[in-house]
Amino acid sequence: MKKNKEIYVKDLIALCYIIDEFDKFNKELKELYIQNGDLYSQSFDINKLSKNEYVFGKKNIKDFYLSNKNIIENIQNHLSIQDFVYNSYNSLGEPNYNILYFHNYLMEHRNEINIILDLLFELNKLGFKSLYFDSNIDFSKNDYEIAMNFEHNFNIYYLENMVSIPNYDQNTVKYKSLGSNYEIIVKPHLNEEISFYDRKIKLNSLIFDYNKLPKELSKENIFDKILTLKKDREKELVVNSVKLSVCVYDLKSQFEITEQIIKEIDSVEDKVELVKLLGTIGGSIKQLLSICNKYDNNIEENNESITREILEKEKQIYLRKRFYNSTDID
Repeated sequence: MKKNKEIYVKDLIALCYIIDEFDKFNKELKELYIQNGDLYSQSFDINKLSKNEYVFGKKNIKDFYLSNKNIIENIQNHLSIQDFVYNSYNSLGEPNYNILYFHNYLMEHRNEINIILDLLFELNKLGFKSLYFDSNIDFSKNDYEIAMNFEHNFNIYYLENMVSIPNYDQNTVKYKSLGSNYEIIVKPHLNEEISFYDRKIKLNSLIFDYNKLPKELSKENIFDKILTLKKDREKELVVNSVKLSVCVYDLKSQFEITEQIIKEIDSVEDKVELVKLLGTIGGSIKQLLSICNKYDNNIEENNESITREILEKEKQIYLRKRFYNSTDID
């Protein structure tokens, strides 16, 4: 059984409007083939009839048209009946696997048909001629990579919920999705634009808010947004380093003050046990400081644009802000 189903977007839009009459249409189209043969030339005559053009003879074609007039009109609101037949039926008048699959899918989700239509109209607006569908695809299992120079990319992949992942190459961005209903594939074109051709989309559902799609397939909306993932991740790493280090430094400072006070007070009950406990806590704080140092080392090793000097500078900036009663970390 095929996993990856493909269908033209306009064919699927038309199908949404004829799901209840689809079986009837199939049956009578098959009968028309048995009577006349050459289904595709007959669809040409059906198209002429829909435009009130004269068709000589061929009573059974006219009967088919009158019997399915509403269906044909619904189809032709979105594409010609010729294209619909050519795309969806074989030469024997039988519907192909893909159109049958999507008809079943629409019947199972008929209560969400308006959501599906909103999505399909948006896909058509974005310039997608066809879509690839597999309900079992998990896009979060894939890792993606683009060159930071736009023109150096062959394909650019865009998804929902993208996050940057560790990368040792400063000339590329590696990223993944934490969960997406789609994977958009586009190609760079001249003058730093996205090519209108060769744009593809794979989906694992047709039932999601179309606003989750990009507003347009432009360099700014696709490529530039992916580049910001790296900057966002770097900012997050710096902020985490600052927060962790400052908290541990504060803990160390308060511990040293507490330790000094206890040493100066002779009347503290169980002072010997307390001093031992302080020694254990002091050892744990040293371990925390070591963890902070390893964390910073890891950031520096995996991100060429973040140096230890930058991390230490950001820590000092935060401490100065805090001194002036500000706890906002930019």
